[in-house]
Amino acid sequence: MLNLPEASCTGCGACYNICPHGAITMKENSEGFLYPEIDNEACVRCGLCSKICPVNHPDYGMSETPEFYAAMADDELRQNSSSGGVFPLLAAEILKNGGVVAGAAYTEDFRGVEHILAEDEETLKKLKSSKYVQSNTGRCYSEVQKMLRAGREVLFTGTPCQVAGLKAYLKKDYENLFVVDIICHGVPGPKVFRKYLDELNLGGKLISVNFRDKANGWSPYLTTTTITTTTTYSSSAEHDVFMNLFLSNFDLRKSCGNCPFNKIPRQGDLTIGDFWKINDCNPAYNDGKGTSVILVSSEKGKALLKRVESAFKLLAPVEPAFALKGNKTLTSSYPPHASRDIFFANLDKMSLKENLRRCRREKADVAILNFWWSLNYGAILTAYALQQTLAEQGYTSRLVKFVHKWCRGRYPNSFSKDFARRRLKVSKNFPSAASLSELNSLADTFIVGSDQVFRQKYNKLEGFYFYLPFADPDKKKIACSASFGSDELEGSDEDRQFMKYALAGFDAVSVRENSGVDICREEFGREAVQIADPVFWFSSERWGRLAAEAEVKDRDFVLSYVLDKSETTCNIVDIFRRRTETGHFVDIGNAQKSAGEGMAPEKWLSYIKNCRYLVTDSFHGVCFAVIFNKPFIAVVNKERGASRFESLLKSLGLVSRLLSDEKTAEQIDVFAPVDWQEVNEKVAAESERAKKWLFAALEKPKAPLSAETAAIALANRRLGEQMHKLNVQQYEIAELRKRLDEAGRLLLKIGGLKPLKRRYLRYRLLAALTFGKTRKKYKAKRKECKQKLRSLKKLLKGC
Repeated sequence: MLNLPEASCTGCGACYNICPHGAITMKENSEGFLYPEIDNEACVRCGLCSKICPVNHPDYGMSETPEFYAAMADDELRQNSSSGGVFPLLAAEILKNGGVVAGAAYTEDFRGVEHILAEDEETLKKLKSSKYVQSNTGRCYSEVQKMLRAGREVLFTGTPCQVAGLKAYLKKDYENLFVVDIICHGVPGPKVFRKYLDELNLGGKLISVNFRDKANGWSPYLTTTTITTTTTYSSSAEHDVFMNLFLSNFDLRKSCGNCPFNKIPRQGDLTIGDFWKINDCNPAYNDGKGTSVILVSSEKGKALLKRVESAFKLLAPVEPAFALKGNKTLTSSYPPHASRDIFFANLDKMSLKENLRRCRREKADVAILNFWWSLNYGAILTAYALQQTLAEQGYTSRLVKFVHKWCRGRYPNSFSKDFARRRLKVSKNFPSAASLSELNSLADTFIVGSDQVFRQKYNKLEGFYFYLPFADPDKKKIACSASFGSDELEGSDEDRQFMKYALAGFDAVSVRENSGVDICREEFGREAVQIADPVFWFSSERWGRLAAEAEVKDRDFVLSYVLDKSETTCNIVDIFRRRTETGHFVDIGNAQKSAGEGMAPEKWLSYIKNCRYLVTDSFHGVCFAVIFNKPFIAVVNKERGASRFESLLKSLGLVSRLLSDEKTAEQIDVFAPVDWQEVNEKVAAESERAKKWLFAALEKPKAPLSAETAAIALANRRLGEQMHKLNVQQYEIAELRKRLDEAGRLLLKIGGLKPLKRRYLRYRLLAALTFGKTRKKYKAKRKECKQKLRSLKKLLKGC
């Protein structure tokens, strides 16, 4: 059985061609891309489709150091070619020797693209010029095989994944086969292409589509021309909606964002494409009529190129760096546009132009605000679970990228950033709390949560933005499993008054802890519902599949995941290390504090899933121990909030596993049996209740806005802005005092700035006048003085 996630399938069609029982068909999904569909009744479970899948078993057998060339055919041939006319020369050579050429051609009605075989010049014309639509390879691979077995030369050209598909299907190399892969930006699907043609509404019968019309010469901004029996449409690529979607990566296949074949070694004997930025290499190689780049990756490719060498107007070796500069996808893929999924969700609802316009504004159903960007595994996995749950219910969403001052710019290569790039849908960056007002054009609904989003210390310096003071009064506002981080409300009287008015404007409020229900009622006169953290909304099997993507080799080990190490926590860990009598011990407490470059969230999950016992002070560490049914001990972390541990563990009947000192650690029954079936049933019930609450809150219409409510919201926004300015000023004053104190201490230590300058000049002079060890000594003293001067000047500058 073929086992490949949809996001990884390239649609190459190898499985469809190889199936001996015809159990596989290629069908369009909702986005319009072809995917294999298996008839379970016809399938005999031979596994052949999975065995030859080029994504499951990629082959990189070509040269790791290909030769690079700049190439031009004659002017007439290039006029009707996409770039430098390389493909027509190669194809003509194969036909001349009685061979066949396989490549992409428009269907009879010009509303799709398919791979066909050309055996004559007339059919070959259909294969020329680029088609910006993924072609259906159909039975092309099996037809190519027949020709090869008949002893005829075959030239196959296609995207790298299609070339990989052919080679996987054939299972062996043929001397009479020459494969050419194109430099592929990514492939739009036929559904978007058909919609584009329909919306052009040209009338008449289509007789030509050319996305690379050279009427105005060859350049990055080519002309798109579509002709019918009654009309000719022509537009520059920068103004054509289809090319805008393509160049901005809105309408590309999911697998294109992480294509395993956009790399060197390449898939083809030869690789061809436009030589963008050719002027940086040699301006003489650009006459405005098209220049190609050629990569020669095999001896067969070199031999074929040699056969047509004399037909080129230009065939010059070039340094690889010049070709790579203008063709990113020779070595990597373009990431999908952040609004790609929104584009496809709206594909059947509106025109391409309107869809593009909305997506460029990043319009979504829901904007989510939480701590996904912080160096915290629980925070990012909570965000992932919430966003995925919304998507599965049909809601498009964006996690808002507004990073707090204490984390901004500190870890550019963090695991959070990497995970977000791979799995989350994130908004553009918002540089300040004031800029968050722009979110009103992003979404009509705001969700705050989960995690400690209502905690005063995480809000004060950023304008209490988690309370949504920037949101327009007509926007729906929902708090989802939000936490105050403590049993008692923090903050000054002014802070509390602001929170009260802000929460009054929320349409629905849910909190993570029972204490949060009490705070809302007693402090704000606001009713709230307690619901489970979103990590519980996924099954253990689902989290397990994510963990399996970074499976750890360790087994039967005690795992320590302690965020805030102290003498007490270290002693507790040692106690359980001894009492569990497990020889192997793994400590991942520093995983998220070291910028996370060494451990992805998937691997973090894998450690918890595969451990024998967990000792942790992390709330989400406890959550995943429960999810994976692992024996654990939760060490109370008062700094990060103790109430969340108590609320969760009481609800599950596991409060005995919460401890705060070494004495309790010595007394607790380490392997006390847990009725995991009962725990799992409680978790499942709470998960369903939480999701039901959220979906009801989302579906409930926004209450009519009264003039009084609008006035209160406006006053609260202004109050929030004033509080934010005051808090920032207080913070800056405190920082300035800190720097002044530091500068004063340094000045006292080194005896002042002027004496330090004099010492530096003295050591500099002595280092120049002396020799040997004496010179070495003065050079070291000079360097020390210079470093102190730099530090002091930096401090004084900051003051």
